Amino acid sequence: MSDLFVKNGDEYFMSAGGTLLVVADAMYGPAEESTPEGRSRAAALANAILSVATERGFKSRDIFETMLARREVSDRVLELARQVDRCLGKDGFQIAIDRVGGA
Repeated sequence: MSDLFVKNGDEYFMSAGGTLLVVADAMYGPAEESTPEGRSRAAALANAILSVATERGFKSRDIFETMLARREVSDRVLELARQVDRCLGKDGFQIAIDRVGGA
């Protein structure tokens, strides 16, 4: 998982694939651990990341979304997150963030 989450001193950097794993937890985790607004924002970011990745050749969106919704933790989920990163390339994550109005 080290390529999805990289420790840098006291903080972590996340790739787009790593971010998907975190926002999936907000979307599909226990209701008391997020707000409706938090789940909505998480869903918008997940959709943007997956849309850009799909536009750039990611072919497993449906199965990946199903696995995330089931809160599955497996090597396959991690590999799909890495595939998202590879499809996004260097600028894809920023494009996804821009689509949801981020900085």
